[in-house]
Amino acid sequence: MNAHVSLLRDAERRYQGPVSQAFMVRGALALLAVLVAGLGGGMIVRHAEVRQRLRSAQEEWSRTEPRYQKLLAVQGEIARNRALLTELDGWKTARLEGYFLLSALQELVPPTVQFTRLGVRSEIVLVKEPEAEKPKEPEAPARKAPAGKAGDAAAAEKAGPKSEAPGLPARKYIVNINGKAVGERAEEEVGQFERALRESPVLEPVFESVKLLNLSRASSLQEQDAGSRFELECITAPRIIK
Repeated sequence: MNAHVSLLRDAERRYQGPVSQAFMVRGALALLAVLVAGLGGGMIVRHAEVRQRLRSAQEEWSRTEPRYQKLLAVQGEIARNRALLTELDGWKTARLEGYFLLSALQELVPPTVQFTRLGVRSEIVLVKEPEAEKPKEPEAPARKAPAGKAGDAAAAEKAGPKSEAPGLPARKYIVNINGKAVGERAEEEVGQFERALRESPVLEPVFESVKLLNLSRASSLQEQDAGSRFELECITAPRIIK
């Protein structure tokens, strides 16, 4: 019978491998401590760099902000000036040139007709935006709606017409002409003048309507008033302010 007796104490025993377990534990703890210290140091350095960049950015912004505010003010002023110029261009487009009207009337008024008053006033109205002309498409043959859509059609009819978009602002001019015609054919001369205003190739695109509001025989007691007195109203087509 063979018996083995160990005469070593527990403290004197050694691990038979290349590295002892206690050394591995201490080494792992030391490595972990080094990693934590390295990460902490890196975060501290990174934090210091970020703070330095933030401080530099704040100093740069304190120098740049006044110029930025001035730039915003200038941009706002430019936008207001552009809006004003656009509005002025719109009014310029919608205006009725006085010299054009007077020169056209001068060409049409008969020698026996004299103006006693010529007034021009304008009104702001809303007109529909002109629709762009679209090419006509061939009409498809009518199809009978399915029975399931009958309720939808009825609901559409009950809903009524779609709401229209608000109109565009436009200027309309009213030209009032008061005058008198002398001679035996005074009334005929006034009628010819009215037709000339309505059929003139120059004023026809301008005037939407020409009406003779009043035509009366002047008193023959005074020779200078002999003839006919009249009042004409000419209304231009709306001119969109754009």
